[in-house]
Amino acid sequence: MEIFSEKLYKGYSQHLEITEVLFEQRTEHQHLIIFQNPCFGRVMALDGVVQTTEADEFIYHEMMAHVPLLAHGQATEVLIIGGGDGGMLREVVRHPNVKRVVQVEIDQAVIEMSERFLPQHSQGAFQDSRVEIVIADGLQFVQETSLRFDVIISDSTDPVGPGEALFTKGFYANCQRCLKPGGILATQNGVCYMQLQEVRDTYQRLRPIFADATFYGAAVPTYVGGIMTFAWGSDNPAYRQVPLSTLAERFQAAKLQTRYYNPAITRELSPCPSTLCRRCRRWPPSPDCYTSHGALLGTPRPQSDLHNTTRAEVHSSTDQGTRMVPFRTSWMISVAQIHKAASLKGLLWGCPGIRLGVELTESKPWVMNVHVNTVIKIIAANNSDYAPAHAAIAA
Repeated sequence: MEIFSEKLYKGYSQHLEITEVLFEQRTEHQHLIIFQNPCFGRVMALDGVVQTTEADEFIYHEMMAHVPLLAHGQATEVLIIGGGDGGMLREVVRHPNVKRVVQVEIDQAVIEMSERFLPQHSQGAFQDSRVEIVIADGLQFVQETSLRFDVIISDSTDPVGPGEALFTKGFYANCQRCLKPGGILATQNGVCYMQLQEVRDTYQRLRPIFADATFYGAAVPTYVGGIMTFAWGSDNPAYRQVPLSTLAERFQAAKLQTRYYNPAITRELSPCPSTLCRRCRRWPPSPDCYTSHGALLGTPRPQSDLHNTTRAEVHSSTDQGTRMVPFRTSWMISVAQIHKAASLKGLLWGCPGIRLGVELTESKPWVMNVHVNTVIKIIAANNSDYAPAHAAIAA
């Protein structure tokens, strides 16, 4: 019995029985194999990593396509980067409002072999008159194109080999450039439990580029190790607050026939797991962390470090005296977030019963004014140009 062993994680793997090898070749860019498995039907793998299977592909493709398209509601032009198996294209062209789809795939062989051996993925979508196929490097395409899109979907491989460039800050910045005002970028971001660093890196790269950067997810059986994470970037946060009734109306108007996605799933996507909040920039997660698309924010330093290294000067609105106070709750805020909050002069985040407004003190870049009921100046004891500042609520 021949066995396919996936080569994605060190020390952990999934093994699939091969009953028949349908195609195997080293293409110009990567090793491509398509084989038959008793459980998942036909399986395609690139460079030793499972990309898609007949049995569960619909979960990934429906969630990555319909969530941004229905949230947008008026998308007419869509860019797909990668996705040579045709499953993402199939779901996008099911939206009647979409008038043009440009798909950029680096490997012509992936499209050709998928049409031949995985025809149920595309179901004729490559022949749709609205579709333009471009065989090119996705990074180079977004750097050079003058086209603008309502939604961009990056259906790439993992950040190794040809897909590595599609996880860089430069790629995300160029995608933002290629979006129409208020457009949405959705990208695959790996299995978050197994690829926590990848999630954190993506968040750090998206955050300075988009006003709204977050993640959502879905469990796909052959993407082993937990929830498959999808990154989300947009300059319009309202897209993640679309009422369920509106999503349902759009879903019905498009006459979509789906096997996994429905509007109710959109509103019940997994909230921010504690582990992922810790791996990014916020802990504990606040109510706005539990959005319809599962915002993932926040890695703090250990609470003991916060209490040991942070000092505060409290200036009451009626008593200008200064005194040291203990802390009940603490968060870490990066220098970049402080500058962003200061420039927006807006709400940074909240917790039950408390809202924090943040301003930057011009004379000391590590000092913040945090408005609760009184004005609190928070000073990081170990301040430097890149030292984190710590916001705290006085006990």
